Amino acid sequence: MDKIIEKLTRVREMRRDVVLTQVRRQEAVLEAAREALRRAEGEVARLLGAKAAAGRSLASRMLQGPNSARELVGAGIDWQLFDDRIEAARERTLPAQERMREEAQRLEALRETLRRADAKRDQAERTGERIERAAARRAEAADEARAEEAALRTAIAPLGAHEG
Repeated sequence: MDKIIEKLTRVREMRRDVVLTQVRRQEAVLEAAREALRRAEGEVARLLGAKAAAGRSLASRMLQGPNSARELVGAGIDWQLFDDRIEAARERTLPAQERMREEAQRLEALRETLRRADAKRDQAERTGERIERAAARRAEAADEARAEEAALRTAIAPLGAHEG
């Protein structure tokens, strides 16, 4: 392969390796972002479960008999506290969701860059192969031309021997 094409292929391979490393790192960053989102969503789910359990407990207490206004107000305050905590936990998931979206977009951009790097490397390899095939065809044509020339000399030589 032509030395320039070989160098170009090596450079493109190195660039591809760099981008591939960036893709792998970004995959790890994205996984960390997903884990943070799972934790935040887990907190929301835990609070929803606690609210449901408190609701069942409250319902069973309310069914047991007459309740004072103080008990009803206390239950209402508890219920509002659950709602406030759940809302706060949901709001804490928003930055995690946004970060995950951003990291996923970065990963997709890097994967596109990797696809382009692969295409450029493959293009350089194909160019090198075309150059090698063309050189082989030229060498073969030169060999055929020399063989024909030698054959003509051999065929003409006996004719020249009779003239002399």
